Amino acid sequence: TAAEQEGQAAALRAEERVAEIEASHAAKEREALHQSSLHDTAREVATVKDKAAKAEEGLRREVRRVAGLASSVRALEADLSLLRAEAAHTKAHAESRLEATLASFESFQ
Repeated sequence: TAAEQEGQAAALRAEERVAEIEASHAAKEREALHQSSLHDTAREVATVKDKAAKAEEGLRREVRRVAGLASSVRALEADLSLLRAEAAHTKAHAESRLEATLASFESFQ
């Protein structure tokens, strides 16, 4: 009958509307998950950037420390070179005085 057909058509339209609502709801859930994932990713990126900046600053401090140590080593090497030259001069002078003393002693005998 016409009433049954109209009832079936109404039921079909209701089912279609329910399917549309469910699809819309599912799309909204997917979008919410996507947004949540984007926020999580943004937080992770910010954390990584912060750690990278801290590591970079640590490396800069270490480079400055090593540069200072290298400068100290160069200064110590220069001091050592001067001490070696001074020691060689003192040794030569002492050997010369010893030779002179021995020569004087030998001539005295």
